[in-house]
Amino acid sequence: MEETNRVAVANVFARMRMTVNYFAANSLNYLAAGTEDRSEILMGYFTKYGDGGADFLPIGHLYKTEVRELATYLHVPSRIVRKPSSPQ
Repeated sequence: MEETNRVAVANVFARMRMTVNYFAANSLNYLAAGTEDRSEILMGYFTKYGDGGADFLPIGHLYKTEVRELATYLHVPSRIVRKPSSPQ
């Protein structure tokens, strides 16, 4: 598959996930939380109307390095803490 098609498909999946998140949140009268950190926001590393669409960003003020430090402090498994950033 061509790189442009991979990006397009990845963006569709991000938008589908957010649609499901919003459906669940709205059904329960909750807010939809986003997972973007400050590094991703500043670089624009998110899908518009996908993972970038959220009611609030609990870690949006933290840089990626700080998120990893926090995850280590919270004893998140190292395979998750060290996982490279990916759109999927």
